[in-house]
Amino acid sequence: MKDDRELVTALARGLHILASFTARATTLSSSELSERTGLPKATVSRLTYTLVELGYLHRSSSKRKYALSAAVLALGYPLLASLTIRQVAQPMMRELSAETGGTVSLGVLDRDRVVYIETCRSAPNVDHLPDIGVIWPLMESAIGRALLAGLDVEHRAQLLNTIKVLEPERYTNTIAGVEEALRDYEKFGYCVALGELRRGIYGVAVPVKRSWGEHRLAFNCGVPGTDPKGEALRRDVAPKLIRLVRSVEDALDALNRLEDPIHPRRTVSDMVINTRRNAKIPTGVAQR
Repeated sequence: MKDDRELVTALARGLHILASFTARATTLSSSELSERTGLPKATVSRLTYTLVELGYLHRSSSKRKYALSAAVLALGYPLLASLTIRQVAQPMMRELSAETGGTVSLGVLDRDRVVYIETCRSAPNVDHLPDIGVIWPLMESAIGRALLAGLDVEHRAQLLNTIKVLEPERYTNTIAGVEEALRDYEKFGYCVALGELRRGIYGVAVPVKRSWGEHRLAFNCGVPGTDPKGEALRRDVAPKLIRLVRSVEDALDALNRLEDPIHPRRTVSDMVINTRRNAKIPTGVAQR
């Protein structure tokens, strides 16, 4: 933890405890929390006691481990509710998921990672099952690469340099794929990852051109793939995803004008239907 006079250490440590839980580690003992956070067991004991009292943790049935409580989930709801883009995009995401047989997700940039804030899947038995709140690495995933592509040059360079300093091996192993993805974006308007994050799953992603408050967002579509060059993904899925993103952007622009007294009864659904009818892929983009 960096030396910062303005940093409230106790608060940072408490949040570090909460961040230690994952989908694969839903219950953790004091010893495990100490190991994951690097904090002394006595400090962990005081922090877990406080978090239990505040309702953010609860003891498991064995009383020897801790788990997150519903209050943690409630913390994230105001953010999700404020992102109107989720409401606008859902019907189009469901349609694309059904068309491609894959999963379509919306993610937000969070430092050097991506957090899913919406996802749609074509069937419950699909092997690739992301969910809201899932975290993906930035450099290895199609959606992470799209988020990098959507940043201005200075911000992107700063972020990549941070990863290079903090995780040099990871940077060395992934920078070539990132650079190729950036070239793809400049030429075709999308980024891909061909099984680099998860074997057999090919992803294509497109950034949302406008920022949403302080948030940078991107959409992706993940499908099973075996072709080393991902030609089917580029030919069949990428143009449809670009069309979806442009439609969402148009719908958001229309929502900004929703207060127009000439159309006082128009709804979000009306906006989505109209923009989907009018959306077009720019000439030369995503054509291979």
